[in-house]
Amino acid sequence: MELIEKIQNIPTSSGVYLMKNSCNEVIYVGKAKNLKNRVRSYFTKTERDTKGLRLVSEIHDFDFIITDNEKEALILENNLIKKYRPKFNVNLRDDKNFLSIKIATNEAFPSLQIVRKIKKDGAIYFGPFPKASVLRNVLREIHKIFPLRKCRGKLPTNRSRPCLNFQIGRCLGPCCGLVSKNEYDELIDQVKLFFEGKNKKLKSILKKKMKEASDKWNFEQAARLRDRISYIEQITEKQKMVSTSFIDQDVIAIFHQGDITQIQLLFIRNGKLLGGDYFKFQNIDINEKEMLSSFIKQYYHKERFIPKEIILPLDPLDKALITQWLSEKKGSKVNIIIPKKGERFKLLNLAIQNARINLESSLNEEEKRKKSLEELKIKLKLNSLPKTIEAFDISNISGKMAVGSMVVFEDGSPEKNRYRHYNIKTVDEFNDYAMMYEVLKRRYTKAEVIPNLIMVDGGKGQLKMALEVLNELNIKGVDVIALAKAKGKEGIKSKERIFIPHRKNPVILKENSLALKLLTQIRDESHRVAISHYRKRKIKEDLSSVLKKVPGIGEIKSKRLMKSFKSIEDIKNALDDEIKKVQGIRSKDIENIRNFFKTIS
Repeated sequence: MELIEKIQNIPTSSGVYLMKNSCNEVIYVGKAKNLKNRVRSYFTKTERDTKGLRLVSEIHDFDFIITDNEKEALILENNLIKKYRPKFNVNLRDDKNFLSIKIATNEAFPSLQIVRKIKKDGAIYFGPFPKASVLRNVLREIHKIFPLRKCRGKLPTNRSRPCLNFQIGRCLGPCCGLVSKNEYDELIDQVKLFFEGKNKKLKSILKKKMKEASDKWNFEQAARLRDRISYIEQITEKQKMVSTSFIDQDVIAIFHQGDITQIQLLFIRNGKLLGGDYFKFQNIDINEKEMLSSFIKQYYHKERFIPKEIILPLDPLDKALITQWLSEKKGSKVNIIIPKKGERFKLLNLAIQNARINLESSLNEEEKRKKSLEELKIKLKLNSLPKTIEAFDISNISGKMAVGSMVVFEDGSPEKNRYRHYNIKTVDEFNDYAMMYEVLKRRYTKAEVIPNLIMVDGGKGQLKMALEVLNELNIKGVDVIALAKAKGKEGIKSKERIFIPHRKNPVILKENSLALKLLTQIRDESHRVAISHYRKRKIKEDLSSVLKKVPGIGEIKSKRLMKSFKSIEDIKNALDDEIKKVQGIRSKDIENIRNFFKTIS
């Protein structure tokens, strides 16, 4: 009765409403052109027939926020869903920003930059590339074809000689004034044609230039252009064409299996399929139109590339408003298309097939992870199911610059935002046990939540250190194991050994054991993280040792320079103005740095 009375006081303007349960938690966020009519509809019988009854039954109270127009309500709805993550909304827990290639055309001699955010900064972007490996391959091929500069950031202008890339014909040497701006701009135009899929036009331009070079007896230049044409033809043959429209398209499909819904994306750029991504949701009590609408608003709300066409299986709610919003974000017309036949319909079916395959694969992986955890509990006689596992590894060379890593696996999957790394502080010599002791002591002295299972890389010695730390900190009920490889004979594969407390001999699991596969995956991941951090630290230490040799650069200036520049190459390539921004660095210091690097280069 109180809700009905409250509804009478709602204005008829546009805005956002927040449904709450008896614990005052926001369980649903929606937007409306007419707030009063929309909220009232939840408590009518007709709405209950079409809307999830579970949502209506849990509504205990509601709030609302009025906006000037419906578009403002759309943006506010997005922000509130992100803030409250209501259980009856589609919550896109997506922290991925796909990589794109950026050409900063406002620079005199731009390079190809890999970026995660697409901004309205006048630059040209190509992508997205769902896999970093795909992008690396693309860039590798691009630099074979087009001799653009590879140095990062702004063009260094104070070099006395060009880098190695110039010597091997992979750069035109703009840093030393060896190429004109017009000639470099022509190269950039060719790269743009390549990314836009206009290879026919690009080859025509290159063939014409090759003939001109040949007519002038410049056979070396003609040969380079011939090789460029050949590379382009090779790459074109490898690219799979899926559309003859040669425009940028995103295809979004929905697939259901039981209470799980999979939304699949395919990225098509200039008629070529670049890849895709998928998102899984469970127990979503909203219809497909609302689900699509919510997904599109959340997905494109981030700084993402917006294509010319978005292909969908059905009209989303607020189609006209979403189209207007996307067009304004992109800065040009965006079309939402629901195909019934033809080429676009085939693309939609391709996306549906991918959604089905990915969901089935994902469910199989989940089942495997569940079985591996159950097997771990039984085989190693653990106190509880190891839902949360924290694994530790040490990396060093003869005790120098030693580091430790911690990786976290939740329900058999890595939780990378919870990874940690440690610089060893109390051990100066090679002592793996003491280093492991330090890392574990630092971790669990301050830990608010203790995992079900702690795993250390090593044997009985490392296991003893872990147990010692837990005993000192009076932490009980936690399972601890150590994973080590036996030293096998030459040509014979060594078996993994699992050491557990109060047992003399290690546990040996079969090679095809799901539990063993999970443990080795976790151990390899902790090893990768440790090695990665060690390398970063070594680069930093190398930079520090070099800077300290520069006259006038002491401990404080060295640390400030290291904070601003990550490597020796970064400082070498930096402009004087960029170095001068570092606190305490004067013109004389920059001169000393330049002179020093000249003597060691």
